[in-house]
Amino acid sequence: MSVSSFFRGSRMSTIKDHRSSIGSVGRRIATPLKKVHFQLPTNLKGTFLNFTNGLDHRPYQDLVCILRDSEVKDEELCLLLRDAQDCVSLLDQNLRLFIQVLLYVKWAHRGPETVAAFQNFLLDLCSAHNYHTNAVLHHLVTCFRTVSEELADTAEGFPSAEETRAHQNIHYVLIKLLKVVPMAGELMVTTLNKLFPYYKDKPRICLSYVHNILQILSYQPKYKQDILQMLFNSLIQFDVNAPRSDIDSAEDNEDDMEVDMFSEKDETMKHPVANSLDILMMRIFLYIKTECSDPITGETTLERCYAAYKDFLQVFQKQILLTHNTHHVQFTMWYICSLRPKLAEVFIKHLWQLVTSVHVPPVTRQSAVAYVSSFLARASFIRLEYVKVVIQDMADWIHSYINNQDGQKGSEMKLHTVFYSVCQGLFYLVCFKHKDLFRTKHNMVFLRGLNLTKVVTCSLNPLKVCLPEIVKKFAAITRAYQLVYCNSVIERNSRNTVPIIYSKNSFVPIDQTTLLLDTFFPFDPYRLLRSSSFINDHYNVYQDDDIPEENHKTDKADNDDDDFLAEPMSTSLTDKRFTYSASPGFLHDHSVASHASPRWKHLV
Repeated sequence: MSVSSFFRGSRMSTIKDHRSSIGSVGRRIATPLKKVHFQLPTNLKGTFLNFTNGLDHRPYQDLVCILRDSEVKDEELCLLLRDAQDCVSLLDQNLRLFIQVLLYVKWAHRGPETVAAFQNFLLDLCSAHNYHTNAVLHHLVTCFRTVSEELADTAEGFPSAEETRAHQNIHYVLIKLLKVVPMAGELMVTTLNKLFPYYKDKPRICLSYVHNILQILSYQPKYKQDILQMLFNSLIQFDVNAPRSDIDSAEDNEDDMEVDMFSEKDETMKHPVANSLDILMMRIFLYIKTECSDPITGETTLERCYAAYKDFLQVFQKQILLTHNTHHVQFTMWYICSLRPKLAEVFIKHLWQLVTSVHVPPVTRQSAVAYVSSFLARASFIRLEYVKVVIQDMADWIHSYINNQDGQKGSEMKLHTVFYSVCQGLFYLVCFKHKDLFRTKHNMVFLRGLNLTKVVTCSLNPLKVCLPEIVKKFAAITRAYQLVYCNSVIERNSRNTVPIIYSKNSFVPIDQTTLLLDTFFPFDPYRLLRSSSFINDHYNVYQDDDIPEENHKTDKADNDDDDFLAEPMSTSLTDKRFTYSASPGFLHDHSVASHASPRWKHLV
């Protein structure tokens, strides 16, 4: 029998039964707050034996109801726990109802004697009967979600001193339990995942939970990867439910309200999910900083940064890289690399190996290209010389790919999505870094050596597939510096645009060979207010210039924001896109596309 079913069956008769059996169970004590209190039975072992042997169920049922309905004082709870510990061998599955209701009692905030009694009882219980371990772990992890009511709606800083003390009492039991019961570690990871707060829960609850998960990593490094994987899998749910466009919309609406110019700046995000994610990312960044710093001097060291890099790289590759269009969680890798810029080159090298490996799925290779180009464009801590090295590698790979086509026409463009993604990444980097790349004659010689004209005019025609906004900027910049002339190719592609037929439920493409790459650049501007302090110092903001673009307005309104590719492409009758979901063969409308969808889309 479960606690809930037992409670439902006895709810109406609880107080009446207590009053009628007051002589056998105990005496009623009136408190100043007019609460009813019942004295616990003195012969606990006899109560258990009578219930187990089927002699007398009433005292056991009364005990369960007392623990459920009344507030047990510290002294009485200590006596009960010590008596239960003395007869722990009797607490088998037949008495699981007593165990379950006892785990409902809040004990971590009580006095030291009561806390010690509860801790010893839980450890002895799991040692004697390991099948109770799952229920005990569920109880302990649930305590990480418990916060003070007056602080439930706030989200500043770490848990309060009172909460921290209570959580340390919980961690003490976990440390001992993981040593006593070998199977407890895997059960703990499963329970942590099951009880992770929903992304709409209160920020304070989310912060308390993540804070304690990170505390577990300090004494359970064996399960670090499992816990980090679980943690980021949950953080991704927060991230995909707080897209940049929704955050910007919420913040813009707030800007319309009258604000006192002398008041202290409020960094609370107006988007509720973004606010929770902001707090959690702040805590993650602080954890990374601690992990990368020497415990004595407090300074970051290459050895500790590299250890953290390896831990988070596995999480990145298994969780983040394979998820389409995340907005903020990937900046954990950014922050680690910013602490030691040498790690950034290691990170880019790893991503580029994924791009060039034919054994890696094309979707993963396309995602890796997006990370390479976006990281190099945005990171101010990366040397320009290294950016040029990567640009050279990208150009060499593109030329090698073109040469291997033997002049064949790209009749099936979807077979070349990795090629188009690398071309788009190269164009994007040239657009973003053109002020640095075209600054000296030496760099101009380097750019001319890339032979970009061959890339633009090849039979695969990347300008037809890459994003129009990138194509326009690339054409304007390279024309201004007399590097490449793209206008003739762009005009020819414009003339060869194939119309589409619209039916009631779908767009039917006449030309099935045309596709359009996605606008996924993972290190676009970071929108979370508090945690952005870890990112902004090393972040390049795109600054547009007055280079004229063909068929493009040059009298743009002044805007201090980073607006490179910020405006979504218009969706019209001639620009309707579809995307494949994670399962090949299923087409979905772009407006309901899965977050795990591949990085290329059919233009139909």
